[in-house]
Amino acid sequence: MAKSKKEDSEAKVANESTEVQYDYIVSGRFKDKSDSTKVYEVGQSVNRFGEDRLNDLVKRGLVERRIKE
Repeated sequence: MAKSKKEDSEAKVANESTEVQYDYIVSGRFKDKSDSTKVYEVGQSVNRFGEDRLNDLVKRGLVERRIKE
């Protein structure tokens, strides 16, 4: 039997609320790859970076991924 629109909506909200949200915080000082005058300091948030860039920085140990509270 097909779900009602209300059931679909409730299921979607439940799924969204269980998704883990992260903050990306600088753990090792580094310079911006396109502007070497820009320096990212330890403790600074870099959430605005794109997903690929964040994954690269986490892999290289320059950024730490933390679960949002």
